[in-house]
Amino acid sequence: MAATTPEAQAARKILKPSPVRNGVPGWFRRALLKAFPASKGDGATVVNEVKRKLKLSWLDHFGSTEWRDQTAFVSEPFHLTLADLQSVAELTKKIGCTYEIDANSFHNPGRTFRILIFQRAANSAS
Repeated sequence: MAATTPEAQAARKILKPSPVRNGVPGWFRRALLKAFPASKGDGATVVNEVKRKLKLSWLDHFGSTEWRDQTAFVSEPFHLTLADLQSVAELTKKIGCTYEIDANSFHNPGRTFRILIFQRAANSAS
């Protein structure tokens, strides 16, 4: 659930981040299941299982959002260390996706980071 403080609401009005919906995009769940076949369940269950297994603290306040005409998996943690950034890169490489980091988050604008993970385009080489 997004922060409901007056400050967070005011920041959302100014910054206009794309809203985060509950639920995990089906393509992201399938990519995780392919990479971690022992996982099972709905999208959130699979994400939380991979989070526990790999100790990924950056998987926090997650869901999906529309970003540049794509449905992205989004996570909005309060903290990001260099090790966290490396694990984002490692996970996305393992599951065949791409990612972006953005400062304009929905959960608590100005206090959380936004990690967007995208399905790699079929014709993309990187």
